[in-house]
Amino acid sequence: MAESPFKLLTVAVAALALLWIFFAYILPGFAPRAPLQHALLESLDAAEGLNGKVFSKNVEFRQGEMVLADALDSMTRSVNFRCMDVLRCCPRQNIGPGCLVAADERRLQVERDALLEVGFRCVEEQGLNLCTAYLGRKPAQLELAGVRAPREMELGVDSPLVSFKVKNAGQAKASDVIVSARVYRLSVLDGKPVEALHSGPVNREVGEIAPAGETGLSLPLEIREAGNYRVRLEARGGDAGKAVEEFLVKASGQPGEGRCKATVQGRDRLEAETCLQEFLCEGCEFDYECKLAWEPRLGEETIRDWSRASVWAEEPLEQCL
Repeated sequence: MAESPFKLLTVAVAALALLWIFFAYILPGFAPRAPLQHALLESLDAAEGLNGKVFSKNVEFRQGEMVLADALDSMTRSVNFRCMDVLRCCPRQNIGPGCLVAADERRLQVERDALLEVGFRCVEEQGLNLCTAYLGRKPAQLELAGVRAPREMELGVDSPLVSFKVKNAGQAKASDVIVSARVYRLSVLDGKPVEALHSGPVNREVGEIAPAGETGLSLPLEIREAGNYRVRLEARGGDAGKAVEEFLVKASGQPGEGRCKATVQGRDRLEAETCLQEFLCEGCEFDYECKLAWEPRLGEETIRDWSRASVWAEEPLEQCL
């Protein structure tokens, strides 16, 4: 019996679909990768395990090579390129006579043979590694060093403080640098170790740090109950990666009573049609102690600013008129 035209057409379409799948998905997996693409993939894999720190490597570029970021992406990784040396790396839309490598965010093409330093950094955001290949020199890279803090403390006696340095180990300026401290209480629930946020974050804005520059900081640690704690320090900046340091603290004894007190109402001020009222403290060693002393009366949501001496809380506008 002769095959019907419709059946023959169906078989032909199915065969073409299988060929397309083979050439688009299966065959490329067996084909050797281009040398540049292979080098970039290896370095990106290494950077993914460094938790926001730069992995730097000298990479060989050959004239005529081209790499699309799509070839470097994965289900858990998104890649982009960035020029860091304007003399050797240029935008693809404006290729000059001295350009060695031309790139935009998602495409790289080699204009002339070159050996360039490339920095690779991946930062996880909502389960996806956002990775950048920095072409020509190292980007800004934050580091935490010289961390000093008590590993044991007595409540009501000690006022724990952590001191450290924030460094920029990269070759570009680090901007919008912020350092935060969080304290987690460690415990055991149903035979399993658990931790919960106890206090923080306590944030400090550092601003800019020049290449090879550093700045010293101290942050208070708010620990209100006896127990075991993990302190997490984290420094982040605009295109400067992140640095994390952690350590354990054991607290014993009872919280001190009556040392930091909320006292009386101070002056008021008007800022951008918002009325702020000052409330004073005495005997407080750290900013957060004054804030904690006033929170039961004012409510945490109304307090806008605080120091060791006072807090500023938002009040109805007529209070300032």
